Amino acid sequence: MGQLRDRMDGDLRLRGLSEMTRTEYLRCAAHFAAYYRVSPGQLGAEDVRSYLLHLVEEQHFSPSNMKIHIAAIKFLFSVTLNRPEVVDRVRFPKVPQKLLDIPSPTEVAAVLSELTSPVYRTLLFCAYGSGLRVSEACNLCVGDIDSKRMVIIVRNGKGGRDRYAMLSPILLDSLRTFYREVRPPQPYLFQGKVAGKPIPVEGVQTARKPADFRVRREAMYIRDRDDAEYCLPTCGTLSRRSLAGLTLFASRECAESCGLRPCTTCRPDLHPLPR
Repeated sequence: MGQLRDRMDGDLRLRGLSEMTRTEYLRCAAHFAAYYRVSPGQLGAEDVRSYLLHLVEEQHFSPSNMKIHIAAIKFLFSVTLNRPEVVDRVRFPKVPQKLLDIPSPTEVAAVLSELTSPVYRTLLFCAYGSGLRVSEACNLCVGDIDSKRMVIIVRNGKGGRDRYAMLSPILLDSLRTFYREVRPPQPYLFQGKVAGKPIPVEGVQTARKPADFRVRREAMYIRDRDDAEYCLPTCGTLSRRSLAGLTLFASRECAESCGLRPCTTCRPDLHPLPR
């Protein structure tokens, strides 16, 4: 997109949008331009409609994913290109309101216990214990922990808003222990490998996924790699070398519906997991 991309980036900055939002809008606009291989300034309302239909019918984008693409295209035409009539009739899709999968305290404790790094363990404890987003926990500074009022000051959260979060006595004790042991340099409580920069969100998510997988694995039936059998988590035939090679099943019915048969070693059909 060249100069048009730079102009759109400037418009996004003038609106005061976050870096993550700017990155997503620019990515979606670039995807739109790459689809037609021409400048968006040469495209019209029918082109926008055809592109959105392509995302829904051929790419099978979810409503939430469609929402960010539509928002980016509407901003591109309405603000940067000053052609709002192109996207006037484009509406946002209805996003289904689903119940959140909230882990129980026992499940949270199990995941935290699987993390060996005190930095990741304490950071996720803050996120779970105070209801913070991972990005908010990553950007916590030492001075944001207010032990007198028992609150955590969350700065520049979603939408650039500051807010207070609850600080429980147990979390405060954990943070004090972490501070005594690690002695993180100022200003960030959880500093990354780059001095003066917080730990990246991607690193936390990467560290959490294997721990979450191991915890869930203990309560589900498993197929190892491409085997035709499903096993109990304690089966000695399972390979422990690669988490990525395991497939989890919530019930024996799910495993058998995929054409798998019970393992002849651990016999999950005779010794089912407690529900």
